[in-house]
Amino acid sequence: MIGVCAAAVALGPSLPSIVGCRDATKPTVGTVIDRPQRVKELFPALGAFTEVHWQERERVPRTCPDIGPMDYLMSGFIVLAPDTAAGYRTRYAWAPAAPAEVPEDLRRYAPADPQWTASPAFDGDIGGTAGHFWFDAGTGTLFFTHSTS
Repeated sequence: MIGVCAAAVALGPSLPSIVGCRDATKPTVGTVIDRPQRVKELFPALGAFTEVHWQERERVPRTCPDIGPMDYLMSGFIVLAPDTAAGYRTRYAWAPAAPAEVPEDLRRYAPADPQWTASPAFDGDIGGTAGHFWFDAGTGTLFFTHSTS
């Protein structure tokens, strides 16, 4: 028994490699999805929108063995219905703000030459504690991020 324990301690750091398990070098990134259901579930108070493109990715590369839950970051673009966008333009105080980095696969859905603004009150009302939004009033487009653990 002592020999087994000593072997486990000695081999411990290299044991995952011995059994074929390797640490990832980059976080896993999902494909771009254009189905609205997940966005509606995350942001039920959002209101009407006409288009959505989002992607989810792991926050850090996977380790071997995986210990604990993985943290994910979802980001995407939402094109609001015109009346919803008009209501948000007047209901919230928006200030110029640089958005979080837009993932490469989502860049083609970004509006041309956006004038991003942010509103902490909008984030709180719509995104709760995990969602953050940047609004381009000219196109009625939101860029968002949402963290999950």
